[in-house]
Amino acid sequence: MKKRLLVLGLLNLLVVQTVHAEEQSESPSVSPDLATQILEGEFSDETKESIYNKIKDVLDKVTEVIDSGNNINGIIGIDEVIELFGDEYTYEEDSLKYDMWVAVDTFKLTVSMNENNQVDYLYGNLYPTFERLQTTDSQSDLEKVQEVINHPDALPSFSEVDENYKDYYFEFIQDEMSYITGTYSMTYDWASKDLIQLEVGQANYGRANLTVTQAEIDELKQRDNLIIQDVIDVVGNNWTYVQKLQENSHSFIWQDPLGKDITVIVAEDLNVEEISTGNLE
Repeated sequence: MKKRLLVLGLLNLLVVQTVHAEEQSESPSVSPDLATQILEGEFSDETKESIYNKIKDVLDKVTEVIDSGNNINGIIGIDEVIELFGDEYTYEEDSLKYDMWVAVDTFKLTVSMNENNQVDYLYGNLYPTFERLQTTDSQSDLEKVQEVINHPDALPSFSEVDENYKDYYFEFIQDEMSYITGTYSMTYDWASKDLIQLEVGQANYGRANLTVTQAEIDELKQRDNLIIQDVIDVVGNNWTYVQKLQENSHSFIWQDPLGKDITVIVAEDLNVEEISTGNLE
């Protein structure tokens, strides 16, 4: 009862559209379906532990089929998904969608299905419902970037993040799982459990306020010995660093809610190698 009273007291925070935590406006938001669940007192019996175990279970099933090569007609049956996550879903455009309140978090799952009632593709996430992932200081994050480049062996193994799953939020796509905090996002290949992508400043993604012009970027490109700090000084602090470990690539990305974006590819010493932009004026 106390939890219901607390939630009902927070309903003035609800708005119409939910997006990923890193793309939300300054006001917290939940979807209309989730708002209705809360108003009607329809609280999920799921816990973070139970949802996490079900995510792992479905990723195990998906990975097993993909690795076997028997996925030409689909990955797994839609009945297997419903058996795991229940029948409280919505159906639209050949997709099943789950949207449920798990304690103070929101779990979302979208499952694309074919005419054989087989899963073609699935993705989802578990993010905080009423709060945003908190960003950190740009200079501090830049030091973390240099640290992970210089000491890649210090990055956590899958077994470490799996054991400490309660410290993370999750995002999963088909056969990959990301473990997320406001500072870090670590993506593991589900079959091998290898770390394949690392992000620093993950909570900044989609939250940059890009007022820089294409002319200013073109001017930056003309400088000699350009380093990433030079770009940050011009573009702003709301960047996300992305390292793709299999490709050994390093990039800094700025993206704002209006679709403007800047990507800077850097070397391991953070010297700028290439700058690309999208939709700048």
